[in-house]
Amino acid sequence: MANTIFGKQQQILRWTEDLIGGSVAFPDFNFPSSSVSSCTSYENSESSSKEYRCCKACWNLFPSTAYSYNQWWKGEGNSRCRDCVAINRFSFFFKSSSEPSSEQGPTLVCCACNRELVSEHFSTRQWMKGEGISRCKNCVSDNKHNTQRRNHAESFAFDFSEVFNVGAFRKVYKGRYSDGINEGKTCVAKIFWDKRNETAWFSYDGKVVDRATKIVEKWNAENFGPTVQVNQPERIRTVEGLALVEPFINFYKKFNTNTGYVFEGPYSEYLQALSHYSYHISGGQFVLCDLQGGWTGQCLVITDPVILSQKKRFGPTDLGRNGILQFFLYHECNQWCKQHWQLPNIPSELFYETAIPGTSMISL
Repeated sequence: MANTIFGKQQQILRWTEDLIGGSVAFPDFNFPSSSVSSCTSYENSESSSKEYRCCKACWNLFPSTAYSYNQWWKGEGNSRCRDCVAINRFSFFFKSSSEPSSEQGPTLVCCACNRELVSEHFSTRQWMKGEGISRCKNCVSDNKHNTQRRNHAESFAFDFSEVFNVGAFRKVYKGRYSDGINEGKTCVAKIFWDKRNETAWFSYDGKVVDRATKIVEKWNAENFGPTVQVNQPERIRTVEGLALVEPFINFYKKFNTNTGYVFEGPYSEYLQALSHYSYHISGGQFVLCDLQGGWTGQCLVITDPVILSQKKRFGPTDLGRNGILQFFLYHECNQWCKQHWQLPNIPSELFYETAIPGTSMISL
């Protein structure tokens, strides 16, 4: 869509320059086609900062250099990047060149498609959320069944000569899809270190992903904000043994852990609220946590989550009732949490461990 807008804008600007004799120099806009190219272009600037923030209009993640001084100091959830400000500033060109619209009344910009629309294009719930959060009916409909992020492939090619990453439980190799709609795109194969209990690990992993997907489906149906997807790994046999294959995630980071540790940065508060929400809708039975993943340019994708349960039903990373209590010992409700959401009563006499940035586990 950005490329379409860019083409129309350049044409209208040329018409305007002709009308006024070319006496005004208009800026040469370069609208990003994806969050990846945008971040790269801004990071290469001389005044690049390590601070990042999500634009309230396009939901892309940019460093501070992508914002004007005034926009940056509006704060998280209110700042708009330079490109989105420019689009809004010259929107009168589009309106003047189009046919008169029969739609009248107050308008909002949909945070998903970036179109300025009147109230009838939004549900009452979405309209009340306000600028930068509301999504139009079309965008809400498009994302209803978009919780699962699948491979959509039957064959893969991996280079097992080099380990891409290692974790507490698995080693990760990069590869590519050899067929399907994702042919040529990057994927990863995750292989458990513990071969003796491999069958149990695979079983627990499947249970966790299934439960996490059900929770996230309910979260997305609430339309609180950006859509969240859950990577759906598939078990395959490789030369290195059994592996879980799933789509690769760019700009990977961790948002919270199963001991209550919360990482600072874009989307951390949003996903921390998802963890709180999971406890509320399960009647205090589960907490979806250890959330990690990244922003695709359209939605948030999480992988390798943990489910904490009252009866320790979800494997060695499920720290049980005490794990749930410890998680909420460190949880601080934020703008995304709702006042009516359930919270546990945390007894003061129990011993709690320090929240750590890694994933904790108990022995199988």
